Amino acid sequence: MSIFRIEASENYAINSKYIQSFDITLQNLGNEEFDMLIQGTNPSGTTFTYLYHLNPVSAANSVIHIPDIYTNYESFSLLLVTNINTYATTAVTLHMKSNGHVVAIFTQDNFVRIH
Repeated sequence: MSIFRIEASENYAINSKYIQSFDITLQNLGNEEFDMLIQGTNPSGTTFTYLYHLNPVSAANSVIHIPDIYTNYESFSLLLVTNINTYATTAVTLHMKSNGHVVAIFTQDNFVRIH
């Protein structure tokens, strides 16, 4: 398994008071298919859970785009768990938005990797 985590809060490097929503783009860069579980939480608890299958880069559906996940300027945490044992083939891009305008872009390199 490879596990990625990113958090946003007023007191963190990613300041949630500027983030109304975000888009997630996932891409499989490798030749082995895998699944990804995505869980979002805020101070009230789990706000969403998604499960996606990512095909190899050479096939259709190697890229998944999930638009407009609303945080409403609240603190949030995002957890991504794959059933593949490498981080190298997983690309993640977050487009953080406020009033529909992109205010920041983060990639898999900004996530904490949990072993």
